[in-house]
Amino acid sequence: RTHKRGETEMVTKATNYPTILVHGFLGVDQKNYFSYLYQYFGSFTKDLRKHWVEDLGYEVYQPALGPFTGMWERSCELYAYIFGGTVDFGKVHSKKFNHKRYGRTYPGVLKDLGKTEAHKKVNLYGHSFGGPTIKCFVDLMHNGWQEEVDGTPEDELSPLFKGGMDHLIHTMNTLSGVNNGTILDQFFNDKTMHMTEKVILKATSLLGHSRGVKVFDLGQQMFDLGLYPEDIHGKPEHQSEADFEKGFQKYASSKLDRSNWEMDIIWCKWMNDHQGVAKDIYYFAERTNNGHPVADGTYRSNTHNPITFFTGNIIGKKQPVRETGYEYGPEWYPNDGFVPVIGQSAPLNQPAVEVGPETEFKPGIWHNMPITIGDHLFWMNWTGNKYVVLKTWDRFMQRARMLPDGEDNH
Repeated sequence: RTHKRGETEMVTKATNYPTILVHGFLGVDQKNYFSYLYQYFGSFTKDLRKHWVEDLGYEVYQPALGPFTGMWERSCELYAYIFGGTVDFGKVHSKKFNHKRYGRTYPGVLKDLGKTEAHKKVNLYGHSFGGPTIKCFVDLMHNGWQEEVDGTPEDELSPLFKGGMDHLIHTMNTLSGVNNGTILDQFFNDKTMHMTEKVILKATSLLGHSRGVKVFDLGQQMFDLGLYPEDIHGKPEHQSEADFEKGFQKYASSKLDRSNWEMDIIWCKWMNDHQGVAKDIYYFAERTNNGHPVADGTYRSNTHNPITFFTGNIIGKKQPVRETGYEYGPEWYPNDGFVPVIGQSAPLNQPAVEVGPETEFKPGIWHNMPITIGDHLFWMNWTGNKYVVLKTWDRFMQRARMLPDGEDNH
């Protein structure tokens, strides 16, 4: 049977598949030293993953993906994190974007995914840039990537690029995901972004050749900027200025393969035009809004959080400086401080439904969930009532467990 939104508290559990939480831009994992002070999902006050594991008995994982890397690299890292092995960024892709083909090696948290009843499928949750990351990952699991198939010897080809594995995904949930993009990338122009990136990558170089990488790994090793934490032995040596410049130029040459560009409305539209939905996966777009319209038709932020107040007011009235391919207008003004509500919604070219009390959840279609009042950091437990944050998370974590397998629900 199908399940309605209003039935959430009444339906007997249908599945209990594991959950993977994918952080966004600048995210951290559960294992580095910084996470002892700060949890991406939970901030400084509560480890949400610990609550789900210890209090509710869920099986939950939180990988460390590159805080600044693009969605393709993060998808490849996520695949290795799940199944184990060395990250393969793809022979064709790594050559095209001028970086190393292979990354770090993972033991694999769900090596038996698809082979046992308990691990028959997995639920994916992606916050902010974690949204486009899991969109890319699911699309590769579903469709693969023909360029890699054509350009890679069969015995070298990662299974991720072959596709045909979408049956391993139960639900895909974006939380304030940058699904259709945000205008902030255009506001902070290319020159400003270039200067900012150079400062960040200089820190990457310094940090990545010291024990500091064990505290916070900035994840740019594929550009020869820094070492992996597990490769730091003895007394590390700082990277030379010449080697840093060489690595930075590699990074700079890969403009279309970087997270800041991939949150732009133009790039998101291109990606959405090349992606689709798998008929057996449930798709959910959780959205937040924290502002109000003003007399001139623009939008003003309600938040008192300085991190999202300034940027929320920019989004609420700024027009794009480059052609986006959309009819850009007032519908792009409501936002959560970082991403417009329409940017967080289902991809604009894919099948979607606005969810109400009587909506039946079905696979193969996006569900635009009712808008939550809160800013972009709500899902991280930074802002808003802590009880409300936890209950909101619990509700849609439970939702995934009450949905039958997609192939049984057509």
